[in-house]
Amino acid sequence: MKKKIVALMMGAAMILSATMLAACGAKEETTVETTTTEAETTTEEETTTKEETTTEEETTTEEETAAEVDTELEIKLAVLGGSTGYGAAKLIDDSENGEAMLNYTVTIESSPKVIQEGLVAGEFDIAALSTNKAALLASKTGKIQVAAVNTLGVMSLVTTDGTEIADFEALKGMTVAIPEEPSYILQALLNASGVADEVMVNTFATPADLLQAVIAGEVTTAVLPEPLLSTACVKKEGTAVQMNLTEEWSKVYDNQQLIQGCIVVRTEWAEEHPAELAAFLDEYSESIEFVKANAADAGAIIETYFGTGAPVATKAIPNCNMTFMAGEEMKEALVPFYDVLITIPSSNIGEAVPADTFYYVAD
Repeated sequence: MKKKIVALMMGAAMILSATMLAACGAKEETTVETTTTEAETTTEEETTTKEETTTEEETTTEEETAAEVDTELEIKLAVLGGSTGYGAAKLIDDSENGEAMLNYTVTIESSPKVIQEGLVAGEFDIAALSTNKAALLASKTGKIQVAAVNTLGVMSLVTTDGTEIADFEALKGMTVAIPEEPSYILQALLNASGVADEVMVNTFATPADLLQAVIAGEVTTAVLPEPLLSTACVKKEGTAVQMNLTEEWSKVYDNQQLIQGCIVVRTEWAEEHPAELAAFLDEYSESIEFVKANAADAGAIIETYFGTGAPVATKAIPNCNMTFMAGEEMKEALVPFYDVLITIPSSNIGEAVPADTFYYVAD
């Protein structure tokens, strides 16, 4: 990625005004008023001096605050090539065009394993990962923390043969195909609905493998994540969404949110660069808001950097459930979610729910 620094110029200005009052009267009164006017003038001069001093102090404080963020520091950011990476599209484009506030080197990677290994090795500072992989990596290494939630649920159950499915009861006796990595989500919902023993789950190694099977007609009932869901709707006639798993999760788990994606940071890096991390989170949240509010423009950016065609990306964005939660809000959303995942062996988050130290909450 091209790197360019954009200096932030900050300043403060205050406008001062004074009104002089004139009066007519006896000589003795004029003398008194003249004395008062001199006193007022002195007071105004003192006030002006104090205000000028305050302005200088404020300007100095703002300059010091701006100086706290090292805009020349290289920030090594890694995101996955799928929907959990799309929120960074505007940030990536700004970085490439020299318009980002910070100095990024961005890696768009198809393999979660490569990103995980890179984080542990110090090759990446910040990365987008699935929430279960983030917890597992933290439990194994103790080297990363979660800094933000960026994606809620992105998966839907579809059929391609006209079969209609209103609820999980309707899946009894059927086979449902799903990518291996997020299969724990379907498993949790089947368990909670009491039909897990009566539904066959067929896992595929990657989402792309499953998509090809759906397009080829080899699979008629599947759970697909965005943007592959939108691709299937375009390329496989008859593809219809039967259930949104994010909505189903909320129904089953008392309005709890299904959270699939997050931003993690190396703990050592976060401790050394809190100002830069805060600035990144601000810039990243702005990128997410841009993508959500400008699907067509964002779709074109996604095509440039992620390879997903602009029409498909534009169609997928509203269903990608991009969000931004940090600090205590993030922690309050993730804690109950991990409490559910620990009961599902296939979620693979480690031997225990993440400890409080897993959550990066700025002071």
